[in-house]
Amino acid sequence: MTASEVEALHGFLFAKLAAIGSRSETPIYYLQQFDDSDHRVAVDGKLFHDEPTLRPYLATKVTVTGTQGPEYFQVASITRCSPETDGCVINWGD
Repeated sequence: MTASEVEALHGFLFAKLAAIGSRSETPIYYLQQFDDSDHRVAVDGKLFHDEPTLRPYLATKVTVTGTQGPEYFQVASITRCSPETDGCVINWGD
């Protein structure tokens, strides 16, 4: 897969604080996919810069569309998962 291929990822958006206790303290956003893999996600990718586009989606299941870069997944769009979206529903075994 090349870095310029647009792809969609489904998962749970969460954040971890970085540089705790400094003036640069900020969240770093991650997408935990339903196979338990984590991907760092960002809109602009600047260090120590909050992502106001991602913040409203914290602690929800989302679909992000974008490209995979060397250090993080560059988010082009983000939406809440719906039950009709393939890949957003966890199948606990049938």
